[in-house]
Amino acid sequence: MRIFPNLKKRHGMNLEKRLAPMELPKLTEAGPKSPGIISGYALKFNTVYNLGFCDETISPNAFFGANLNDVRCLFNHDPSLILGRNKAGTLKLTLDGVGLFYRCELPDSPNGINIREAVRRKDVDQSSWSFFLKESGADDWEKKPGKKPLRIITGVDIVFDVSPVTFPANPAATAGWNDSLTARKSFEVWEAKKSGKPGVKLDFIGERLKMYHDQMMMDQLLYV
Repeated sequence: MRIFPNLKKRHGMNLEKRLAPMELPKLTEAGPKSPGIISGYALKFNTVYNLGFCDETISPNAFFGANLNDVRCLFNHDPSLILGRNKAGTLKLTLDGVGLFYRCELPDSPNGINIREAVRRKDVDQSSWSFFLKESGADDWEKKPGKKPLRIITGVDIVFDVSPVTFPANPAATAGWNDSLTARKSFEVWEAKKSGKPGVKLDFIGERLKMYHDQMMMDQLLYV
């Protein structure tokens, strides 16, 4: 996304997006200056979901020290379709035992009215969030025989936005490929360290990631 190149460069990490599985944004009435309020969980802790080659879950401890000082509520993660912002008081965020809950007062604008109607009609029925991970201690892995690796998110650095979404990010679709590649890179490094010979095995990681990337690009051509 072109709106935050300096932020992305400074952190040296990819912006990642995740769907909140089966979470329907709720619509309630608001005052005369707002067409309504949408609310829901942008993410839920300890919920395992599919990230393509691996499964993933978010630890309740992942938000210790996380920066939630300036989070936007966007439609479909689109910066041109801003619905609220916690810095402006139009978006409220709450971390509880379930996950990250958001409550957004919709603007009295065509965008706000359109989103209200889409949520009311259940045309839009899921939530998502985007974030940066910490540069170290961001995740851990479990691998059991006969099962996909499990990635455990343990260190969120910055929450960028929460979003009601039409099509949630999914590793099988274009929007999720970078996320899957980031997770695969982390897993390759974890496996190399676990092997006890990281210096030897890490030599192959760059080449293997290029192979995965090339395969994703081929899949994209076939998908389109």
